Parts: sequence; structure tokens; C-alpha cells
Amino acid sequence: MRFSYDMALLVSLVNRWRLEMHMFHLPCGEMAPTLEYISLLAGLPCACAAVGARNVGVGWRDEMLGYFSVIQQLDGVAPFRPFPANEKHGPTKAFLVQFVADTMHPLAGVQDVSRHLEAYLMWLFKWVIFTETHGNTVSWSIIPYTREGADADPAEVLQYSWVSTVLAVVYRGLCDGCTKIDDNAILTGCSLLLQMWLYERITIDKPVVDLSTYQFGVDGVDDPTMGSLWCKRRTHHAYPDFVRQFDELTVDCVR
Repeated sequence: MRFSYDMALLVSLVNRWRLEMHMFHLPCGEMAPTLEYISLLAGLPCACAAVGARNVGVGWRDEMLGYFSVIQQLDGVAPFRPFPANEKHGPTKAFLVQFVADTMHPLAGVQDVSRHLEAYLMWLFKWVIFTETHGNTVSWSIIPYTREGADADPAEVLQYSWVSTVLAVVYRGLCDGCTKIDDNAILTGCSLLLQMWLYERITIDKPVVDLSTYQFGVDGVDDPTMGSLWCKRRTHHAYPDFVRQFDELTVDCVR
């Protein structure tokens, strides 16, 4: 499923954010995303170990290249390309996309599969969950978490409070976004969850979804999250339309 970002809607929402209160200021009151909503939308754990930056040491690049250079790929796939030696921030996107599932060898071993999963997790953290202005690389501080998750047995993966981390990133992105004046500025944080939260809480031009496709509690492990309901194509409206709808918002339009 693919999610359609509506930048006009997000910008009109960010303009309602108030730094002094860390709340959205609306005609009918004030509101903000909470841990409970983010957990339900994303299916992320909350009451677990805290997430923090980790130091991977000066040899992290050589270690990572050593892990990935021996991966067995399909015949005909382009030769392994390491990321530049002068890249100090982390592995690049061009490096990670070499290890997509479509290029994995059908006889790939456990280690090869784990490395492909690690590459995917780094891409997911950087370009979906923890988006930032350092556009083309993943921060090396996230490597221990992605490697830990990729190498662990599924039943023994350590749990972390990803919800509190994601919510903090969302709040920081909102605080930065409402003060930016550069025409080329981007909205950092997790715009995906911010827009899904808006759909859940405020009835402003949200898409109509087929609730019959969502079956929660089928197997208890791979159930879709609540946020998957909003992975539908929608009709986009212009920024002034959303500004007007927010200006006319009433209590009846907020859940």
C-alpha cells in the first residue's frame, strides 16, 4: 500500500502550531498528537527501553562495508558500490538501495537476508520515520539499532519505546517548520504519522476508506495498523481551501 502525502494540508496544519504551548491552535480549542494515538496508528511499542544516540566508533564505515561487500546478489546485478570514504555522517541512500529484495539471490543465506533487512530498516528510519535536512545519508548513530533488529531472532528482538522517540521527532519538526521562512525548507519529523493523526482527529477533507478491509486481531502478529486505513489515493485541494476549513473548524469536526 502507498500513502499519498498532501503537502497543502500539512502546511496549513503546521501554521496552526504554537511554540509557546506545543499545541495546534484551532478555532474550537487546542490539541496535539499523543503517545496513545501514535502507538495505535503505527503499531509501535511505548513502555520499553528508551532510544538514544549510540557511538559506533571510528571504524564503523569499514565494518559496514565488510558486512555488505560479501552479500550474494542475482546474476547481472551491478557490482557492489561502497559509499565515499569522505562520507562521515553515515551510509548514503545510493548505497542502501543496492540491497532491495528484488536483487537478493534465491539461495541467499541468513546473513545475506539480515543485511538486506538492515539496509531496509536504515532506509525506513531515515526517509520515513526520522526525516531530517541531512538529505542523502543515514546517521551512523542509528546503525546499532538496525543491526540489532536485523540480526536478532524474531522472538528475541529487543523492544524500545519507539513511540516516544517518534513523537519527540514530530514535535521538533513542527517547532522547526512553523518558524522556517526559506522557500526550499522541508518539513522534518514524521509527516506520515502527522497526516494520519490529522485524518483520525479532524474531519477536514479526509479520504473515504473501506473499513471492511481492516480486520484487527486476526493473528496478533502481522495485523495491519490503524494507520494502514489511510493508504488510499485522495483528491488534493489547494492550500487556501484548507486554510478556510481550519478557520471554520467547529467542535463537531474534532474527535
